[in-house]
Amino acid sequence: MVVLTQAQWRLAIKPVLTVLAALLLTVFSTIAASQTPLLGYTLRDLNSAKNSVDLKQFEGTPVMFVFFEPDCPWCFKQVKATNQVWPDCPESFQPIAVGVHGNRSQLKKEAHRLRAQFPTLQASPELINDIGEIPGTPLIIFSDNSGNYTAHYRGFHNRERLVQLLSDEGIACTEE
Repeated sequence: MVVLTQAQWRLAIKPVLTVLAALLLTVFSTIAASQTPLLGYTLRDLNSAKNSVDLKQFEGTPVMFVFFEPDCPWCFKQVKATNQVWPDCPESFQPIAVGVHGNRSQLKKEAHRLRAQFPTLQASPELINDIGEIPGTPLIIFSDNSGNYTAHYRGFHNRERLVQLLSDEGIACTEE
């Protein structure tokens, strides 16, 4: 029988508690997002000094929100994969890149590096408050034609997987 000291016990339990906290944060963020009308916000455009984008203009088409943050190589790959897929089905859905976890300057720099072929916006405090903290990026959140949450997916999804996720959402794209 192994007996742990109090210090050893704390060291052993800390990773378990960290994982549990991350899972709970993900669950609570998902619950909040599922109850939030996702198109009810005006977000600042990261490619323009003064412009804001009213997300209500995207009502009538499903929206795929790709959350990114500065210095995230997987976010870069996710936007690249989305850039590859979207031209095959531009009338079927609207991707929007949404920057989080950085100041405006950092997010603008990252937006320039991403070279998204779709709107690149900065998350507002109201959006984050309503959907919950974004625990990690990339994070994809889908909304239906009315802007209601339908699904979310964490992590990087390559072109083939992204086409499958879109199909799961009822969005058909033709692959090259």
